[in-house]
Amino acid sequence: MSAGTHIGLFYSRGRNGLQALESLRGLEPDARICFIVPAGYPLSEAECAIADTVVKAERDTYSPADVRACTRLLRTIRAARFDRFVVLFPSVQLRMLGALSGARACVCLSPRGNLRALERSAVWVLAKAACAAIGGRLAYAALWLAVRLLPVPPGPD
Repeated sequence: MSAGTHIGLFYSRGRNGLQALESLRGLEPDARICFIVPAGYPLSEAECAIADTVVKAERDTYSPADVRACTRLLRTIRAARFDRFVVLFPSVQLRMLGALSGARACVCLSPRGNLRALERSAVWVLAKAACAAIGGRLAYAALWLAVRLLPVPPGPD
């Protein structure tokens, strides 16, 4: 990527923030990295040294049910005008946040340090999630029917 790229790294619990920053800095040495962390996240000196800027979110956790808090977080992210938005997990909520971030690209940083492109359209994220949910329910229904309706062969006597 070209020098001066503005990258937003959104921290999620379950991953080591320092390792994520080091991986991202290794992949993008000339980029300006903004590390977005929860309110109660204990920042280390090493993390502050790697990240160009650190933004503390107003909460430790967010829920889609709390629309106001999510809207404020999204406004903060969109105001930064990132060229690339990086999440640490490809969950539906984080993919949706990336799609709504306004960044030109949204990627997931794997634990091995690889970047994987994610959807840029919120509609596409919702469509994929709905298809996965429907597919899972159909698979469960098929298994339920197989267990209930297929005859059980007699065992050895």
